[in-house]
Amino acid sequence: SGFYAISVCETRLPGRGIMDLEDGWMFVHHNTDGDLQGAGVVLSPAAAEAWRAAGSRLDHDCDGRVLSISLQAAGRECPWHIVVCYAPTAKATEAVVDKFFEGLSGVLSKISRRSFVWLSGDLNSRVGRRETHEDHLEEVIGPFGVSGSRNHSGDRLLLFCLAEGFRITNGFFDHSASKSATWYHPRFRYHATLDLSLVRAEFCSNALDTVAM
Repeated sequence: SGFYAISVCETRLPGRGIMDLEDGWMFVHHNTDGDLQGAGVVLSPAAAEAWRAAGSRLDHDCDGRVLSISLQAAGRECPWHIVVCYAPTAKATEAVVDKFFEGLSGVLSKISRRSFVWLSGDLNSRVGRRETHEDHLEEVIGPFGVSGSRNHSGDRLLLFCLAEGFRITNGFFDHSASKSATWYHPRFRYHATLDLSLVRAEFCSNALDTVAM
């Protein structure tokens, strides 16, 4: 299939679980009981084996919005980590957003800054492109991607990225709107990129491309 691991958001599956799928594929998920959010990751047979080699380690927040797993791939000295997020929507209260970022930071605090982290999912944030006057965001967002205004959630995500050293890889690769947008507003008829891929800046060479499918 060509896929190694696939982030899944809004799983709506209660609790924490592991599902064995066909042909060695596996689905690891977490959610709070009865809530509509949830985060998970589908692992290919190779990724599932790497997860088992790392001790089948799984971490999460308390709200079912953040899931983290560790992978120990053959030939690698240190494990690397996949963090899947399903962020609150733009309609959420500031308290709910605060709690999400606190939970995400808590999960990340348990991972060494020297380890590779791939953070992805539905961040529900419009960050837009980096403007010419935004030199302070040079390591965070790129000049490409879907144009449009940045919303409050986008500003909040950028502050998080600056604090944690993450780069939003979507905007560093020049693709058409059809390969960049992940959401379409049915009423106002505009495209946006809400599903984002993040890596820490020192590991950005590991991100060879980011494209919407």
